[in-house]
Amino acid sequence: SGILDIFCPRTLWSARLRRGASISYGTWNGVSMSDSGPDPERLRELAAKLDEVHRQSSPRDKQLPSNTAASIVLRLGVELVSAPLVGGAIGLGLDWIFGYFAIHTKPVFTIVMFLLGCIAGVRNVIRTAQDLNAQSQGGATKDRE
Repeated sequence: SGILDIFCPRTLWSARLRRGASISYGTWNGVSMSDSGPDPERLRELAAKLDEVHRQSSPRDKQLPSNTAASIVLRLGVELVSAPLVGGAIGLGLDWIFGYFAIHTKPVFTIVMFLLGCIAGVRNVIRTAQDLNAQSQGGATKDRE
């Protein structure tokens, strides 16, 4: 019974009840939660303290730099790698679908879609680099058509 009392809450409570303890639900430290509602004055004090802490911890005029070197490298790398992976996955899916209907195109769609994904990835990297250059020179970014 000793080890079970530690690891099994049901056993633990049943042992306490056998010793004469009583369980009263909805109480905390002997005070019933339904008998007393929240004190409005204490709630106002808590709200004022929370507002003060929030004002001190998050100044609104401080902004983080949006384009750090690490974020640019990560963004370009993800764009360059994700497009061929998605294209290759779509090609594998198309090859599987056509193979299911007895049209054997196993490597054709995978290769074609992977190459289209590579082209799209390089195009996205070039477009993103142009946008970042325009932002760094202070000009507005061109609308993508």
